[in-house]
Amino acid sequence: MNSQNKVTHFFYQNGNLVTVNDSDSKRSIIRNAHMPLAEQCFTDGGGSLLASDEKGSVLAVSQKDDEKKSP
Repeated sequence: MNSQNKVTHFFYQNGNLVTVNDSDSKRSIIRNAHMPLAEQCFTDGGGSLLASDEKGSVLAVSQKDDEKKSP
């Protein structure tokens, strides 16, 4: 049985997550100085808006089809 280990790389800038790369996708987090605002997926060209609280925790994700998902 051939099983491949999936490796994920997390990149931070000033203590904040900005990029996640793995074998399947590459995602970037767009943020202002205080909180994440959106996520862009470079694999499928998709993106989503992020709803976050005052501490920067993501509470909901809104995608193209307006379907909201909890993280």
